[in-house]
Amino acid sequence: MAKILPTVLFPNMTSDATNITIPISDIPGLTAAEVAIADGNGAELLRLIFEAAYNRIEALEAAARPTQMTWSKPASQGISSNVSRQSYNFAFNFSVDATSVNIASE
Repeated sequence: MAKILPTVLFPNMTSDATNITIPISDIPGLTAAEVAIADGNGAELLRLIFEAAYNRIEALEAAARPTQMTWSKPASQGISSNVSRQSYNFAFNFSVDATSVNIASE
């Protein structure tokens, strides 16, 4: 029952008042070619971010896992003889007031 720090998900992440930076090495399987601005693969970037986040949350001890979100990774589905589909599910509890929407406190 704990809030997850960003560095739990991406250990070498840095941030300032404007930007976040996640090194390629924090996302297993990601290559420089996949994040190339001119011709990279945004879908593969997202898939690997989801995979890294899912695996790091799953690796937490029960007491360190958040209670205000759920996550799952269903079995992949075969689409054809050489294509599979993988989905990732992340759901968040949040509080709403007249001026904002915020993730519910742990």
